[in-house]
Amino acid sequence: MLNDDLSQRDASIALRKLAASTEPVEAARWQKLVELVDYLQGNAPDCDIDSSIIFNTLGLSKPFPADPDRDREFEKFMEEWRALHPDSEKWGNDFLEAARPFYSKRIDSIKVTIDWPDFGPLENGMPIMHYRFRIERAESTMSEDARASDLVSAKQIICTALGM
Repeated sequence: MLNDDLSQRDASIALRKLAASTEPVEAARWQKLVELVDYLQGNAPDCDIDSSIIFNTLGLSKPFPADPDRDREFEKFMEEWRALHPDSEKWGNDFLEAARPFYSKRIDSIKVTIDWPDFGPLENGMPIMHYRFRIERAESTMSEDARASDLVSAKQIICTALGM
C-alpha cells in the first residue's frame, strides 16, 4: 500500500493531475508513473511504502519508525507551514530544508523517473519509455541505478531495494 509522506499529499491523486497535461509527452510520462502506483497498490498490499512527488520524480521509501512525539511536532509544523505557504506547488527545496529536522535520519529510498533513449524508436508518435530507478542506501553515499520496461520488473526492483 502506498502512503503519502512529508507533504501529506496522495501521490496517486497528484500523479493523475500531472498526467492530464496538455503536452503529450509529459502526459505519457506521468501516466506511466500512475500505472506504476496503481500496480503497486493493487499487487503489493502487504508492502508499506511512503511516496512523494518532488519535481519530476516519484520518491519511494519505507515509512519512518513510529515516534508519536515527533509526529505531533510535525503536525504542528505542517499547520504553521501551510498557513504561511498555502500553495504547495511552490514549496520545493524550502519545504525540504524546513522539514529536515523531522526526517534527518537517512533511510533506504528510491527515486523513480521516466526516461527514453535520445532519438530512440517511437510508438504511435511517442518515445518508448521505461522506468529509471536511483536506489539510495542509508549506509552508503553511493547510489545504484536500475531500469525496467514493465511493471512486474519495476515492482521487483522496488521490493528488493526496500527489503520487502
